[in-house]
Amino acid sequence: MLTKLIAFFTFLILASASLKAGYQPKTDLDCPDQEIHDQCLTECRMNYLDCLANCESSYCNSECLLSFQECDASCPCGLECPAGCQDCPEHPLCEDDCEDAQINNDQYRLCLNQAVFQLDVCLKTCPPDMSCHDSCYATYKEQLSDCPCIETQTTTTEVSTATTTTTELTPIDPSEVSILVILPDLSASYLTSGDGLTKVAAKISAPSNGYTADAKHALVNGQVHIFGGTTDKRKIAKLNGCTFVELSARLNDNRDWGTEALSIQSGSQALICSNSAESKSCEIFDGSSAVTTFETTYTHELGGLGFYQNQPATSG
Repeated sequence: MLTKLIAFFTFLILASASLKAGYQPKTDLDCPDQEIHDQCLTECRMNYLDCLANCESSYCNSECLLSFQECDASCPCGLECPAGCQDCPEHPLCEDDCEDAQINNDQYRLCLNQAVFQLDVCLKTCPPDMSCHDSCYATYKEQLSDCPCIETQTTTTEVSTATTTTTELTPIDPSEVSILVILPDLSASYLTSGDGLTKVAAKISAPSNGYTADAKHALVNGQVHIFGGTTDKRKIAKLNGCTFVELSARLNDNRDWGTEALSIQSGSQALICSNSAESKSCEIFDGSSAVTTFETTYTHELGGLGFYQNQPATSG
C-alpha cells in the first residue's frame, strides 16, 4: 500500500513539473475575476491529472497537455477572454456571476452606476430639445452595452414584408441615480446613491493617482472631460468607461484651480475660462480641438461660471 502511495505522489509531482515546463499561462494582466479564474484553472489541472493517469504513451501525454491549454485559455482572464467574465459571460463559472447582478455583481453595479451618472448629467445639461435628450439616451445605451452581464433585448414588429427592430429603454427613476465622486486622490473616488445610504468604491485608472488634482470638468458629447490640473495645466482627457484617456488636443492657456469649465451648445462643447494667474482668456473645446474665444472684462480667479438667460455668465 505504501509503495502505491509513493508511486501516486511521485506521479503527481512529475505531472505538475511537466505541466509547468510545457505550458506557462499568461500572468501579466490584472484579472477582475481572480477567484473564478483560480477555480477554473484548478478544474483544468485536475482534468489534466486525470487524463495523464490514463495515458500510456507520449502522444497521449501531448493530447492531455493540449486539452489543458484549451481549458486554461477558455477560463475567465485566459487568452480567449482576457477581461474576465465580461468577455465570456456564457462560461459556466460566469453564469452565476450574472444572476441578480444588480445585487451581487460589483463590476456590473459600478459600470451601471457610472452610465446612469453620465446620463443624469447629460440630461440635466440639455435645453428643452428632444434631440439632445435622444443623444443622451443613445450614449447611455452604448455605455451600458459594454457592462458585464448585459443582454440586449429587442422587440420585432412585422410591417408587410419588412421587419423593424427597436430597443426599449426603461425610464430611470431619479431616486436610483448614483453620484460618481472623483477626488484629487483618485484611489479614494467612490459612487454614492442619491439618498446617500450606499457607497461603493470606484476604481478609476489614470496615468497617475493625482491626475485630476486641480483639473476642471465638463460634459462634452455625453462624456466627462477634464481640463488642465496640477500634472499638466494644458492637458485634455476624457473618462472612457473607468479610465481617463488623455487626448492629443491641447489647451491654449494654462488651466488649474483658478479655472472654471461649463458645457455649452447643448452639451456638444465646453467653455473653459480663467486661471490662477489672473488670465482673462477663454477657449472652447468641441471634442476634437480647443480654440481661443472672447476674453472677460475682469479677472475671475476663484469665480463661478454658469448660464444666465441662456448665455454663459461669470461672477466673483
